[in-house]
Amino acid sequence: MIHAEGLSFTYATQSEPALSGIGLRVSAGEAVGIIGCDGSGKSTLLQVLAGLAPRLVKGSRQGSLCIAGLDPAKAETAARMRTVGLVFSDPASQLTGVCPTVEEEIAWSLGNIGESRQAMHRKAEDLIGRLHLEHIRFRTPHTLSSGQQQLVAIASVLILKPKVLLFDEPATRLDAASRRAVADLAKQLAREGHTVLWSSSSLEDVDGFSRWIYLERGQILYDGAPRHVGGQAWPAPWTRLAQAAKEAGKWPGPMPLREADAAEELRKMSAAARQLSP
Repeated sequence: MIHAEGLSFTYATQSEPALSGIGLRVSAGEAVGIIGCDGSGKSTLLQVLAGLAPRLVKGSRQGSLCIAGLDPAKAETAARMRTVGLVFSDPASQLTGVCPTVEEEIAWSLGNIGESRQAMHRKAEDLIGRLHLEHIRFRTPHTLSSGQQQLVAIASVLILKPKVLLFDEPATRLDAASRRAVADLAKQLAREGHTVLWSSSSLEDVDGFSRWIYLERGQILYDGAPRHVGGQAWPAPWTRLAQAAKEAGKWPGPMPLREADAAEELRKMSAAARQLSP
């Protein structure tokens, strides 16, 4: 689905590359977490994969990139939009600002590629039901909460049914409940056959993703099953809890990467404590 070799990108305003020598293969149906500190190249990578760089974001790209048979930087707009969709960290920046209702906002991109009003309404109706947006379908988008706006932004991308979905730190502005809902939706979309890449500086967001790619200074330093990488703790809440317990001499096991790992260690600790009880 995604095949990149020697992929590099240098912004027009910079002399050093923001991405350097990226080699990447991602299959259909994979959910991949792209992790790294701020400035590591996560957003640049997604913009290149989406075809925004260098098409709109000016700079120089080297290397080869093929997504579902297309190079997104060279493909026609309609074909590119149906192949790869990008969800930004700030949902307000992705909304058009001209649509009076959520329903029209979701359907807007279909009008740009020439679909009929009837098709736009039918497809928007389907997504509104799927994402449980019925209660806000006639609201003005700018009056919504950040979590609601993010769901609308995701729906506006999903309506084109792209094969590849790119999420650029989409949970940054969300509360805990909305954060989990959006992450669960991304994993569900992968199970349905979409290829999903989710960038984050927090392991909490990519918990449950089977593959992590760690970026540092525009290069891939790790690509594989979840583990600690880059000498960073990448503390999710359960990792911070385990670290505090370890400092107090109460955590015997390794630092948990996933919520399930922490829960399993706590079960073991609880069972051991019961055995010691008189």
